[in-house]
Amino acid sequence: MDFFNIDNRYCLVDLPGYGFARVPDKVKKQWEKLINDYLFYRENLAGIIQIIDARHKPTSDDILMIDWLKEMQIPAIIAATKVDKLSRNKQKKQEKIIKQALNLGAEIEFTFFSALTGTGVNNVRAFISNVLEEMGGQ
Repeated sequence: MDFFNIDNRYCLVDLPGYGFARVPDKVKKQWEKLINDYLFYRENLAGIIQIIDARHKPTSDDILMIDWLKEMQIPAIIAATKVDKLSRNKQKKQEKIIKQALNLGAEIEFTFFSALTGTGVNNVRAFISNVLEEMGGQ
């Protein structure tokens, strides 16, 4: 896990990935425990940005995570990355596939995201601002 201290008021935490990472199964199991412990026992968890690859159908792990977020009612946004690698036509198809696979409704936001083009950056920033505002200010 990587922790980013923001003005000694907030902490942004980057949990290890579980999807397409090419690591031994033993390491994935360790990550699974780390992620589960963090998510289940972190009382001050205020929101989650779930990163998925826009080019692929969500994995069973992605679906489990979304189901858990819905059950726990934690504010979340799905950031489907690498959208710059998809044509506009393919983006529309992928959005439908992703939303259907994750059974997304209004309770969880969705945005395409590209670090290269800046697509979705404002959506993610707005999500973070809203979460901070609900916590009691920025």
